[in-house]
Amino acid sequence: MASHAHVMFLVGTCVCLPVAILLLVFSCRAIKRGQVPVIYYTNLLITTLLQLFTMIALVANSDQLQYNSSSVSCYAFSMMANLGFKICISLEGSFIIVFRQLDSIRQTTISVLACAVIWVICIITISVAAEKQFIVCILAVLLAPLYILCLAGTLKCLPAATPVPVKEKRRIVGAVVLLFLNYFVMILPMIVLILHYRADMEGSHSLDVIVALFLFSPFVDLILFFFMCDWFTDKLVASLFCCIKVDSTPSTTV
Repeated sequence: MASHAHVMFLVGTCVCLPVAILLLVFSCRAIKRGQVPVIYYTNLLITTLLQLFTMIALVANSDQLQYNSSSVSCYAFSMMANLGFKICISLEGSFIIVFRQLDSIRQTTISVLACAVIWVICIITISVAAEKQFIVCILAVLLAPLYILCLAGTLKCLPAATPVPVKEKRRIVGAVVLLFLNYFVMILPMIVLILHYRADMEGSHSLDVIVALFLFSPFVDLILFFFMCDWFTDKLVASLFCCIKVDSTPSTTV
């Protein structure tokens, strides 16, 4: 493993893994509180954890790794599901801005059904497909137009979305832009590299950078938490203001 990629792997294992578990607990609590958008994000965190655990297994057994091993299949499955939930989050945010009159976008039933469909499609595809990595790469490339449409539609219709609160607009735009950059900067270059891998690139600096950026992708899933779980930041800010208010209140003696 190259130098930058090796560092990113170690950081991802030591930092991203425990933080992802902690955020998964927070997101599960958010679902209980009725935060419907977090349903997609909770499933996204599950796929992130699967990726991290599988990546550890792949690195640990790199000397005995086989092309059709269970670890490779599990990583392809988690990667495919991860991309599916990311595009769901991006589409949901874009629909709220573009199609403001549709109140059914955030219904819990629709969100749960969409998540179930993604899991089923991923399980069937990975189980049936012979070239698992190739299938995941092709499906990942097909998502590019959706990310472009989500970002373009959100930015275009943003001024006209007056019924949507300003805070909600910021949260949606931040999430859509973050997912757009994550796809085109970190994921797509790795997909293109896999589809058009050249032997002369092995050991090159560009290959090292592409792999390192791809390994940084799980951190984006963690950053996305602050756009999906705004209740957490609100509670944190409210607690800080409450502490400041208490400290600034003059004490009275009896």
